[in-house]
Amino acid sequence: MIALSVSAAAEPGERVDTVSATAGATGESERAASGHASVDALLVGSTAEGSGFLAGRLSGFVDRLPWLGARRELALARYSALDADLVIDAAREVSGAIDTLGFPVEMGAGLIAQHELKVRLHIGVTMAEMCWKRDDEPMCVSPIAMRATGILDDVRSSNAVMGYVGALRGIHVGPLRVDARLGGAWIERLRKNWPESSQPEFESMMLAWDLAVRSRIGDLALALATRRESFVAVDSALAFEDRAELVAAFGERFIATAFATRTRLWRGLELTVADSYGGEVALAARLAGFDIVTRVAAGRSFYSSLDAAEDQPAFGVRATLDISRTFELYRGVAKTASKAP
Repeated sequence: MIALSVSAAAEPGERVDTVSATAGATGESERAASGHASVDALLVGSTAEGSGFLAGRLSGFVDRLPWLGARRELALARYSALDADLVIDAAREVSGAIDTLGFPVEMGAGLIAQHELKVRLHIGVTMAEMCWKRDDEPMCVSPIAMRATGILDDVRSSNAVMGYVGALRGIHVGPLRVDARLGGAWIERLRKNWPESSQPEFESMMLAWDLAVRSRIGDLALALATRRESFVAVDSALAFEDRAELVAAFGERFIATAFATRTRLWRGLELTVADSYGGEVALAARLAGFDIVTRVAAGRSFYSSLDAAEDQPAFGVRATLDISRTFELYRGVAKTASKAP
């Protein structure tokens, strides 16, 4: 889902609309600089029978550098992109044991440039997400969830699909909260304008999972997660990534992350297996209306150095400083019609 820089809540019988813009710049320890900007629009509505929201984001990046622990989606380190994303979620109050029944959908399209311009598309659907209200967070179950991503150029379409059965979110196990999804991951590469009966140039399928165990002790939040995902890179390489992460966050100002990954990558028909690992410490502050985030990371990574010539993980150290500011451009509250009880 889109990580919105604005938030709004609606009382029963009202609608809240907000529009905000964020702009910022990032400095790298390798004497590199990048810029980023985004505009968010959020509509939240609520009636006596249910609630929902419509969220959109238009974002752009110039000469951006991925996080040191990012998966290998880029052939080199720097890239530029322009993306438009939309999220729709409608949840209805349900009588009986289930509190709400929702159908969240996200979709997006964008342009990404690295040596050449390509089109990137994605869609994600969660079917019939049933939620039960709890004191700290809702507990939700969905029978089916899926996400598909594609990279298109003049010759080929490279696609990655993940499908899950029985997706769980916020399940209470004593003091722990558990998120779990199990399913399949699939990748394929197709040549455009082939007859429909033609076989893909390449395809593969593997078991997929996404498991996270979370807990909180006062202001300290801990999370241990592991997952396998399929993805498609900007240069049309196809991959499966196995990842394990441990995250410790103290309030909203300090986050420490440790990660380890194994990537199975096909540039053509040749398989390459690569391992990466490392850690990062991030400190966040707010000063005179500006959000300031400082990160220091070290580890074995595909992005160990700026525009690395070798497409293999290597050890590197990176420090970044990001300064951004968010402006609320519009906020409106309106009454909505609702059925009489």
